[in-house]
Amino acid sequence: MNAPLIGARIARKEDYRFLTGAGQYTDDVALPNQAYAAFVRSPHAHAVLKKIDSSNARKAPGVIAVFTGEDLAAAKVGGLPCGWLITDVNGQPMKEPPHPCLAQGKVRYVGDQVAIVVAETSEQARDAAELVEVDYQVLPAVVDGAKATAKGAPQLHDIAPGNTCYVWAIGDKGAVDAAFAKAAGMGDVFAHGMLSMGFVAQSVTDWLGVGSVRKLGVRFAGLVRLGDVVTCRGKIVAKRPPKDGNGPWLVDLELWAENQKGEKVITGKSTAALPSRA
Repeated sequence: MNAPLIGARIARKEDYRFLTGAGQYTDDVALPNQAYAAFVRSPHAHAVLKKIDSSNARKAPGVIAVFTGEDLAAAKVGGLPCGWLITDVNGQPMKEPPHPCLAQGKVRYVGDQVAIVVAETSEQARDAAELVEVDYQVLPAVVDGAKATAKGAPQLHDIAPGNTCYVWAIGDKGAVDAAFAKAAGMGDVFAHGMLSMGFVAQSVTDWLGVGSVRKLGVRFAGLVRLGDVVTCRGKIVAKRPPKDGNGPWLVDLELWAENQKGEKVITGKSTAALPSRA
């Protein structure tokens, strides 16, 4: 297939058998003498593992084994490596902190695996997992991606200062810098679940009422998920006169990009100067 994939509707070949009941999921697998596993997961985003007591779980009905991160470390079981290593803008390899299969010493996100219980049935595994007692020393956590890189923010990994794995760039930096230099307003923008990026509202050429929505000429200075076709829109939420009575009025904008389904895939805020008042 030589046609461009971006923006095209690509027919999926594997869905029919699943939607018609002819597929096989992992939970459909049933082998002789098969065992089942259940994980004990952290309820905290950042905490020290002070103690894990699995004695009651090991004695529960049907339990075959219980493993913690210490057990895997003692058995020299490796971790989960990154499948795609990045070189940063300075030519240095990305920071790659250890990622053990079960947490060792600390948990670093809600749902981090602390222990695994193996039992004869899935019900027995889940029941026994609830008997594992974990003593956590809760640490400060940051859930805002922008704030995670701020000075003094809690650090997840010692080998990644500033909670930064790498700084990566692509595209024409000169053209992007020129677009920002000509912008009437500028703001930080984050894609939901994707890459952080910035975009520039090129100009607001007419007087809009507060709360009105207008399709804007917006230039992206970053990457959008492959396949996304987006429309950039903005809404004025406030108008402010110049402080000294001279110069242009300022408007505070909410900016966003919508995909073809009308979903907001990127959001942000900006301030722009109005060239004239109608």
